Amino acid sequence: MVLSRPTSSISHSLIPTPMKFKFLLLISIFLAIALMAGCQFSIGTTDTSDSTDTTDSISPTDDSDSTRSTDTSDSTSSTASITLTTPTENALVSAPLIIEGQAQGTWFFEASFPITLLDENNNVLAQTTAQAQGDWMTENFVPFTAQIDSFSPGESTTGILHFEKDNPSGLPENDASFDLPVQFTPSASTGKNISIFFGNTEKNPEMLDCEQVYPVSRIIAQIIPVEKAMEATIQKLLKGPTETETSEGYFTSINDNVTLQSLSINKNTVSVDFDKTFEQAVGGSCRVSAIRAQIEKTLLQFDGITQVQISINGQTEDILQP
Repeated sequence: MVLSRPTSSISHSLIPTPMKFKFLLLISIFLAIALMAGCQFSIGTTDTSDSTDTTDSISPTDDSDSTRSTDTSDSTSSTASITLTTPTENALVSAPLIIEGQAQGTWFFEASFPITLLDENNNVLAQTTAQAQGDWMTENFVPFTAQIDSFSPGESTTGILHFEKDNPSGLPENDASFDLPVQFTPSASTGKNISIFFGNTEKNPEMLDCEQVYPVSRIIAQIIPVEKAMEATIQKLLKGPTETETSEGYFTSINDNVTLQSLSINKNTVSVDFDKTFEQAVGGSCRVSAIRAQIEKTLLQFDGITQVQISINGQTEDILQP
C-alpha cells in the first residue's frame, strides 16, 4: 500500500506561482501610487485655502484706502461761498453802482439774496437784490448781478457793501454774510455835476435823426487838471444808462466793455483813444453817427473845447466805418 504525502501537497499550495507573484506585485504598486496621490491632493487643498485667506486679508485694506481718498476730495467744501468781480475791495464807488460776482446756490432763495450799502457809521445808504443769472437750485457757484442806482454817503468817505445769504428758515445755523469795504467818491455837495449823452427811443422813436442824443446827469469829483475830469466823465458814459434810465427809453450805441486808453488836450481839441472793442461789430451809418454824437456831445460841454478827435489804438483813419 502506497501512502500519499500530504505535507508535500500542502507546501506546494503555499508557494506562489509566478503569475500569482506578478499579481501581488501589481497590487502593491497600485496601492503605493494611490497613497502618494492622496498626499499630494491633501497638500494642494491646504495651499489653495491659504491663498484664499491671503486674498481676503488684502481686500479690506484696499477698500479703506479708497475711502480715505474720497474724504480728501471733500475738503474742497471749505472754499469761500461768494466771490466778487466788481467792485473790488476798497474800490472807489459811486452811483450807479454795478455789482457782479458768483455765489453758491445755497445763498439764493427764489433766485435772489439781499445786498445793503452802509456808510462808515453802519447807517443804511441803499438796498438792492442780487439776481441769479442761471439755475440757482444747486450747490455750485451761480453768477449774479445787482445795481444800486443812487445813494448819498454824506460826509462818509468809506463804507461797507454787505451781502447776506437769503435764509427763509430763520434758523441761525443757516445764516451767512460777507462784507466788502469800499470807498466813496465825493458827494453832490463837494462834487461836480456833469452830463453824459444817450439815445432815447421815446423822445426820438423813429430815429429820424441818428445824431440826436439826450443828456442825463452824473456826479464826478472836483478834479484838477481838467483832463482827469474828462476821463471820469467818459468812464461814466461807457457804463451806459442806469436801469431807471433804460426804463425811460435811454440807450447807448457804444459797445459794452470798451476801454478808454488815453485822453489828452491840445489847445481847443481833445483827443480820446479807445481799444478795438469800440468798433467791434459796429455797422450801419446811423449807429456810427450815434456813437460819434455821444462822445462828442459829452466832451464838448467842457469849457474851451471845440473839437473832438476819436482814435482806436492810435489810429484815426478808417475807423467807425458804416
